Amino acid sequence: MPPDESVEYLHDVIQTTRGWYDCHLHQFLLGERPNYISVEPPDPENEGDHPTLDSRHLSLRELLRRGGGRVLYNYDFGDDGMHEVRLEKEVPLEAGASLPQCLDGKRACPPEDCGGIYGYADILRMLKDPKFEPESSSREELLEWLGEEFDPEAFDAAAVNKQFRPARRVGRKSRPTKVTSR
Repeated sequence: MPPDESVEYLHDVIQTTRGWYDCHLHQFLLGERPNYISVEPPDPENEGDHPTLDSRHLSLRELLRRGGGRVLYNYDFGDDGMHEVRLEKEVPLEAGASLPQCLDGKRACPPEDCGGIYGYADILRMLKDPKFEPESSSREELLEWLGEEFDPEAFDAAAVNKQFRPARRVGRKSRPTKVTSR
């Protein structure tokens, strides 16, 4: 990712890599002391002990600097899709490269609105065990909702890269930041 892109752009990139639709609230959390980063303009009267930064005007570089190379991304507060975002390294931009780029991945992400990590665990168990009946809904309803094409082992970095919205600011001398999200 270009290090000068906004944190909100990072949110868009994470949504694309996960195959999600940006239907829920999200936040980035820095360090031991929570510093909330929001798309909404900060409201000084409601900040309390934890300052809020505007993600539209904070760069990825500054976010990672403030977080010591690591931040947490929480998506869908009810399901709490918590991800660690880490700076891996800065690499020279190759001629003709487009950013962002998904370099690699492993397995499909939990589908949006599946019930978080526990709901996804039920889905995985149901797909492996034909006798398992999830608590949240009937097996038939859940299989229909997932669709026949859902494969929990599948991941295609090239398909993800085709979905990215190109970065707005990529200079020839830029050193993109390699970040990982888990």
